[in-house]
Amino acid sequence: MKFLLVAIFLFSGIQAHAFSTMTIEPARPFDPVILENAEEDLAKVFLGALEGYPDMVEFSVYSTTTVAIQLWQRPNDGDLPLGFIAVRVNENGSGVTEVARAHQQSVTWRDEQISSLGHTLRTSDPVTIDLSAGIYRVEVSAPRNEGVYALRFATESAGYFESLSSSYQTIRHFSYSPLSIIQSPYVYYPIGILAVLIGMVLTWRYRSRFTHAS
Repeated sequence: MKFLLVAIFLFSGIQAHAFSTMTIEPARPFDPVILENAEEDLAKVFLGALEGYPDMVEFSVYSTTTVAIQLWQRPNDGDLPLGFIAVRVNENGSGVTEVARAHQQSVTWRDEQISSLGHTLRTSDPVTIDLSAGIYRVEVSAPRNEGVYALRFATESAGYFESLSSSYQTIRHFSYSPLSIIQSPYVYYPIGILAVLIGMVLTWRYRSRFTHAS
């Protein structure tokens, strides 16, 4: 029982890094990727690759919702000039209204250790906006619409095995070695927990033998 309680306590540290992803794969160029369940999907990190045209996600919210939009890219010699624009679809069908924008030339990038991955990525300053009920679209683009990126709306939340899979997908998305998944807490935490439990079992057995020998 004591071993189980220790394992639960240590395993809870992993859940603080919960991580879930979704790949942006438009059916056709310039088509939006529609999120069917915004309440759940906006908690994900979206993995995308610009291939000559902007990427766009579309979602509906039914009550006031606050999001913090942020872009990720892999550190390199020169930052990709990524940016985004968020718009609200007008109810009368007369187009869209801009609600936020991160200009490609003015985005500030910084190196940030993403604990879920065990890697450092270049991240943009998050742009926080309050969304009222309605339909929204967020478009990610660059001058030449080339480059690998990730789009983040909010704090991630997921179960352990989904988080492990999502971390692995993100590491591969940014062309890191698959073996570097060992740096993720989803791998080294369980290894540490296992080592602690083995140590406790061996200690208990040693003490039991010593007691009986006495």
